Formats: sequence, C-alpha cells, structure tokens
Amino acid sequence: MKKDSKYAKKIKYGTMAAIITAFVVAIVVIVNIIMGILTERYPMKLDLTKDKRYELCDESINVLKNLEKDVEIAVMYPESTLLQYEYYNMIPKILEKYEVYSKQAKGNVEVKYYDIQKNPDAVAKYKKYFSGDITQGSVVVYCDEKVKVSNVTSFYTTDQSTYYYDYTAPVNYIFIGESTLTSAIMSVADANPKKAAFLDRMGEGTIFGTNSFYSISQLFSLMSSNGYECTEIDISDDFISDDYDVIVIPAPEVDLTSDVIERLDDYLYNDGKYMKNVIYISSPAATELPNIEAFLDKWSIEIGDALVSDDESCVAATLTASGAAVMSPKGVIADTENFGELPNASLPIAVPYSRPVNIITRNNDVLTSYVLQSGKDAYQIPLSNLSEPSDEKAVTGFVTLSQRQQAEQFDVYSSNLLVIGSVFMLDPSVMGNTNAYNNANFVLNALNYVTGKDKSAVIPQKNLEQQVITIDQKQADTVRNIVVYVIPAIIVICGIVVFVRRKNK
Repeated sequence: MKKDSKYAKKIKYGTMAAIITAFVVAIVVIVNIIMGILTERYPMKLDLTKDKRYELCDESINVLKNLEKDVEIAVMYPESTLLQYEYYNMIPKILEKYEVYSKQAKGNVEVKYYDIQKNPDAVAKYKKYFSGDITQGSVVVYCDEKVKVSNVTSFYTTDQSTYYYDYTAPVNYIFIGESTLTSAIMSVADANPKKAAFLDRMGEGTIFGTNSFYSISQLFSLMSSNGYECTEIDISDDFISDDYDVIVIPAPEVDLTSDVIERLDDYLYNDGKYMKNVIYISSPAATELPNIEAFLDKWSIEIGDALVSDDESCVAATLTASGAAVMSPKGVIADTENFGELPNASLPIAVPYSRPVNIITRNNDVLTSYVLQSGKDAYQIPLSNLSEPSDEKAVTGFVTLSQRQQAEQFDVYSSNLLVIGSVFMLDPSVMGNTNAYNNANFVLNALNYVTGKDKSAVIPQKNLEQQVITIDQKQADTVRNIVVYVIPAIIVICGIVVFVRRKNK
C-alpha cells in the first residue's frame, strides 16, 4: 500500500508538472503568434530613438489610414543590403510602418524588395508606365498604372548651415524619405488629379529671371508631389488652356503679349462656365509689364512698385540663390476659415522681398479679398529708391484672391485669380524647410482651395541625431532567435528538469 501510495504521488506530481510545463509553453507560443499578428496590423514596436527616426508623422499616418486604393512600393535593392548601413537601415523599418498603418484603411500598401542585378525583369511591370530610368536603388510607388520613382540616395539631405560659422561642426543629416514616399502615395492614389500648366517658357528662354529659378522649381515640385499633373508650356506656342484646371504664371520679367492675355481671359471665362484658375506670382525685378497690369486691373488687383518690410514682425530667411539671410516679414493669414488649417500654427510664414498686392475698389462683378497680409508695423520701400523707406506703417497684402462667380440654382461656379506678391516665399530654403517655416502648408492650402482639390499634406522633414546606437542584421537575427527560440527552449528544459526530479522523489 505504501508503494502504491508513493507511486500515485509521483504520478500526481509528474502529471501536474507536465501540465504546467505544457501550459507555459502554450502561453509563450500563443503570445508570440498573437504579437506577430498584431504587429502586422498595428504599430506595436516602440521607437525609443531621440529623433523618432523609425516612426511616421501624424500627416503620413492620416494619409495611410484614409487610403482607398492598393499601392505597391518596389525597392530595387535587397532588404538585407539596406539593413547593413547606418541611416539606410531606417528605410526598411519605415516602410514596414507604411504597411502596418495602411492595414487600417480600405486600401493597402505592399512593400517588395528586388535585387535587379539578379532579377533585371523586376522593373518591367513599372517601366511601361514610366519614361525615365529605373535602376538599382530606385524606389517605385505604383497604383492604377501610375508610377512615381525616386532613389534611396535622395531620401537624405544635409544641413551644412553651421559649417559657414564653424568648419569643425558636424554635418546634420535630414531624412526626407518620408516626405518623398507619402507624397508619391498621395499622387498615384489620387482619383481626381488636377492638371496644372506653368507658362514659364518663351522660345529658348524662360519668362522669369535667374534668381527666381529655384523658387519656381520648388513650387513645381510641391504641386507634382501633391496630386497635380504639372506641365511646362511655351507661351509662344498655342496652348490648349481648357485642358488645365489651373495656369501658373511664374514671376514674369517680360510682358505677355496681348494675344496671350486674351487667351487667359477666354480661359477664365470658359464659355460662361467658369471653374478655371490662374496663379500669378510677382517678381521684384519686373515693373514695366503694362499688359499684365491691365489684366490684373480687370480683376481689381494692383501690384505696387515697392517692397514690403517689417522691423517688428519678421523672421530670418536664407535664400538659395544668394546664400544670404534676409529679415523677412511674417505673413498673417487673413482668411482663416479657408486658409488657416495649418498643422503647426506656431511656425511662421516668411515673405521675403514681397511687393504689395493691393485691392482696387470698384463696382464690378469681382469679389476680391486678402488671403495673406503683413503685420500692422509693415512699411514700404519704393523700388525706384531703396534707400528711402516710407514712414507710413500699415497692414499690407501679400497674397490676394479675386473671383468671378456664376450661380445656377443652389450651385455657385467661380473662376479664381490668386496673386502672390513674393516669388521668394517659394524658395527651397524657405518653402522646402518644413521644420522652420509654414510656407509649404500655406501655399498648398491656397492651391487646393482655389482649385477645389481635396486636402493633401506637407510631410515635415526629420532631423537625425548623429550619435546613435545602431544594430545590424546579424545582431537583429540574434535577438530574434533568443526571444523566439532560446527563451522558450529554456522554459521547456526547466519544465522537463522539474518533471524528472519530482518523478524520482
């Protein structure tokens, strides 16, 4: 009886130990499976880096959560290769977040990696929709036979501004890959893209000056990245203006011919249907443009022959062409209802070298209003004598909107003329610096409002801390093996040891 009792006791403890061990192992396996599923659908990984380099900004997350179409991102580089290099190892981890957040939307983002040296045919699917080159390092964003192509090397830029003062200062790296990727996704997934024509060429030359080149290029890039199909037009040719939702006249320093002005009038009238738009950007270097002045006059707008300055409400802005910092007036949004929803309202809108955009009071069918104005301490400096600024201080217009409308029952149709007094508020060092200025968000809001386009987002840049602790692919594999295999194995071994010891008691 004692022997039977001892044997029953061993069986009891042994069975309990086996059950507990199996239960613990099952919990570990189930937790790993659940975490794997959740990680695929929700952002479960924590980004503990100081600069949050592996996390997406709110603007990108909102775009992904509202995605209505499936988007492919094809990286023409092996994932393992990218993970081996500092900074470039960010890219796969950022792309993983694109996949995760998009699973909460109707659409989906799928990321693929190709080694095109071993698989050159991988580009064939995308090449037929893209006229440029797709090479090693290219990042292709594809949706509905529309393609945007960038390169991993273009995902980073540097800020060497401190170098001018201290040549020993380290180079600051800036990650613009998120902006590039999110903008490309918005562009290819846009079901209703707007067509824009830049009337910037006249024969072999441009209508704008050399100093305006960078600003015009930046505006072209901003619009192209946010659902506008932009085309450059030679105004010496016949342009079919009815095909475009908006025509941009970028900082002309030569006057438009009366024939071009007449075609602009016809374009805006649109056979009485309206629904067309013109963006006119002023240059401080052009004052003798009688045909353009007459065109603006018909829309109750006048551009003054002066520059606006403000010693009280101003901000330093470095221009790309000169590399010099200028104290620029801060813009104040006058129409906050339609143009005031900016992601970070604390950032200033810098308006360097702006001419005043004045409203002419007339009894006509034009509705004109200020969109962006100066502060109350602004004053004007005549272009004819820059050494003698005016003593008069007053609020001055920087951006003005003029509209002609037609009502049909409960619907109102309008053609719009948006006049921007400063071409340099579009400068890459200003509008392109989304961490310091709100220019890009303001300009994009204005464009979207005028054209009736759905809201889009300007993705801020990400300044990267230089001193970081990185982990290569081998180390990552080691950590994963420890968590997935070693720890569960240790638990199983401990359970077996406990089971054997209790069995032999």
